Amino acid sequence: MSLPVEIFIIGIFIVLFLMNVPIAFVLGIVGMSGLMLTQDLPLPTYAQLVTSGIDSFPLIAIPLFIFAGIVMSESGMSADLVDFSKIFLGRFRGGLLHVATGTAVLFGAITGSATADAAAVSTIMSGPLEKEGYNREFSTAIVATAGCLGAVIPPSINLIVVGSIAGISIWKLFMGSIIPGLLTGLGLMIISYIHAVRWKYKTSETPTFKQSVKITGKAFFPLMLPVIILGGIYSGVFTPTEAAAVAATYAVLVAFIKSKMQFSKFFTCLVDTAKISSGPMLMVAMAGLFSYFLVMERIPESISKAILSGTLGPIGILFVMNALFFLVGMMMDTLPAMIILVPIFFPIAKGIGMDPVHFGVMVSFNCSMAMATPPVGVALFAACSIFKTSISEVTKPMILLTIFVFLMVLVVTYIPWLSLALI
Repeated sequence: MSLPVEIFIIGIFIVLFLMNVPIAFVLGIVGMSGLMLTQDLPLPTYAQLVTSGIDSFPLIAIPLFIFAGIVMSESGMSADLVDFSKIFLGRFRGGLLHVATGTAVLFGAITGSATADAAAVSTIMSGPLEKEGYNREFSTAIVATAGCLGAVIPPSINLIVVGSIAGISIWKLFMGSIIPGLLTGLGLMIISYIHAVRWKYKTSETPTFKQSVKITGKAFFPLMLPVIILGGIYSGVFTPTEAAAVAATYAVLVAFIKSKMQFSKFFTCLVDTAKISSGPMLMVAMAGLFSYFLVMERIPESISKAILSGTLGPIGILFVMNALFFLVGMMMDTLPAMIILVPIFFPIAKGIGMDPVHFGVMVSFNCSMAMATPPVGVALFAACSIFKTSISEVTKPMILLTIFVFLMVLVVTYIPWLSLALI
């Protein structure tokens, strides 16, 4: 590829990005422009590249997991998860903050989406937190950050996409993300406890034993969903995509039988699923053009050789890689960030002897947690809109939580055992 073509392609990308063109179309336009200028391909090939990007059995899991999460939320079962969390976490100082984090972990094991997780937990917890006198700005920041665990705790849409791009076992990625996700949730609870002691919050009223039994009974069916998903995958009974189909079917049956969901709400769930899942699927489709352009021009190979021939060493390379992923994750949505960077950095990771599963977990964890950081943190925006706070108001607590998150990224990066222990 000649220098004028390189300048032109980079220029198109920057201009379209600054014009706020949807990133899916940016990827498609840049990829198609690059291929037209450098390759002599027949027109039908472009359509084939787009469709081949989503002609993937694992990607079917994305709309199915989203559908299961929406059904659970619309049927009111997410509120049962909050009550269940209070049994164990409400007894600690700053109990409602712990309950919010615990609920985010439980709901994340159903939805696989950071935005959905943050929005659902914010909707349920904003009222009680305000009523109990909790600092609204800190509460917003905690819920937004905890909501990102929805994209870390399996089943995770981000893990499915990373696995599809890099050809990594999605089952192993699911297992590898459990410990990092739970450890991050525990860290958020510790930060919440320190905040609660400083502000002298009281412990929340905990249910009696009789009430706990009743609450557990109501929460039994939604709690069984992640057990069925992870248990089925871990035991080898079904693949992640088959698990998504089972989860969707289970959620519908429970919603109709237990919660007596109306058909009108069921139809709304289908429409919402189509709206939410169309974005990720379109980005993956357009990424087919972009990725093919990168491969044909051997751009990942050139970057990989340049970095591996340097003097940074594995530790330095991993730090630079994480910093770049985190910064890009702050500036654009998670999926396009991974679609652009994974093909470039995966060969580098293999070049330094990094386990593919460890790489996939690290990338997904990094980009997922960056969804709570401004200026393009969709989980943060969702929480702020529901808590009725502004980005500027939550900046101070978010700085603390962002430092914690990046430290956790480094922990996950430099301690492979966390990602590989359950495989």
